[in-house]
Amino acid sequence: MITTQRSFSGSSPPRSPLSSSSQPFLSVSVTDPVKLGNGVQAYISYRVITKTNFPEYQGPEKIVIRRYNDFVWLRDRLFDKYKGIFIPPLPEKSALEKFRFSAEFIEMRRQALDVFVNRIASHPELQQSHDLRTFLQAEEETMERARFQETGIFKKKPADLMQIFKDVQSKVSDVVLGKEKPWKNRILNMKNSKRYILELEDHLAEA
Repeated sequence: MITTQRSFSGSSPPRSPLSSSSQPFLSVSVTDPVKLGNGVQAYISYRVITKTNFPEYQGPEKIVIRRYNDFVWLRDRLFDKYKGIFIPPLPEKSALEKFRFSAEFIEMRRQALDVFVNRIASHPELQQSHDLRTFLQAEEETMERARFQETGIFKKKPADLMQIFKDVQSKVSDVVLGKEKPWKNRILNMKNSKRYILELEDHLAEA
């Protein structure tokens, strides 16, 4: 069942590491799916609980809130950095609005995300990744900044860069021909466009 308010008990209880405290362990649980926002801004967040005795981590237990885009960020980062190592796949997206927030779909996705992150956490090389530690420990604002850094101009595809170049050319032509809009309107339009693009990207990624 999907709720709109987070409770203290998740959909699946945190795992108890099988290893003794003297042996290194890293255990992760993805629990408690919650629907947040409305309309185009709606998405599902998850409670991610990490238990470990790795000295690189902040403590024996950490609880953070993550959304699907954060899992995508983690996989993309690992895929770029660990060539030759199989990176587990993420669960498929649902393009249909009526299925996207159904209880069955969300529970299936939660289970798949749990399997995904634990396969990474159990891999001898991937579990040492700085990006995995960021994913499992960073506060939401830090995680969001890391995620949006991936959408900067240096991450654009050649086709996207060409479109940016064409847009700049068009703006220059408007200035030369005296057709540019007043500065206040241009700044407002730029802010509105940027906000819309970010919201649309999140919406499509969560679908």
